[in-house]
Amino acid sequence: MEKGMREGEPSNLRLVDTERAIETELRPEVRKLFDIIIRENPELSATKIETFYPVDIYDAGGYYTLEEIDGEITPVIHISAGGPADYRPLMEIRKASVEINAETLGIDMEDMTPELLELFILAHEMGHVQDFVSNYQRDPDLDGWGAPEEMAFHRHFILGTLPIPHISPTGVTGHMRDVTSLDEVLKIEPRLAKHPRFNEINTVEDLIRVQEEEYRASEPERYADAFAAAFLNKHSKELGLSLHEGTPVQAAEAA
Repeated sequence: MEKGMREGEPSNLRLVDTERAIETELRPEVRKLFDIIIRENPELSATKIETFYPVDIYDAGGYYTLEEIDGEITPVIHISAGGPADYRPLMEIRKASVEINAETLGIDMEDMTPELLELFILAHEMGHVQDFVSNYQRDPDLDGWGAPEEMAFHRHFILGTLPIPHISPTGVTGHMRDVTSLDEVLKIEPRLAKHPRFNEINTVEDLIRVQEEEYRASEPERYADAFAAAFLNKHSKELGLSLHEGTPVQAAEAA
């Protein structure tokens, strides 16, 4: 994306498929999402986009990295190559996460779709980039790679506080796919019994839910969630979304 892009100009943003070494267009709604974010936040214009092919349905979604490109620290957003089709299984296997997304958006769970989930996750990742630029990269006490290292340290600390420490909810969900008993987990990870919320965990499903809730309650995740929710609510019509339209009765009462 070129710096200083003016509203109405065509975007130069392309989805770079690193495995096939080709360039392909983003689907229109996703392309527009990034265009608007960069238009409103030009300080994020150095962000690059790459796709990846999920190993399995548990690996789908999006994430960010901070990489050195042409001598500069560059945020990179990685997106599942399959689009909404990759997000559809997440509606069930990451149900606790999707429920948090819906609540953050102010909508009912049944109103969440794979297409909306994709947009939320990508806006969420851009929220992490905004967090990095605003709260780490611009910190005068953090020079060069000190900013990414400080951000990574904070993430490492947060992961260490989870019921299953140092494993993201995505990783825990994947690892637990064939586990049926909490006793199996406790044999491998006895520290789980000392977690403050262990009394809420009676099943593997409970564990996955609490792991997700604790992770998403952390400051960096709340920052990214708030960024995504504010953006999608503000630009819902531009992105073809029907957030908070309400029923005819509600509309009449509002009038």
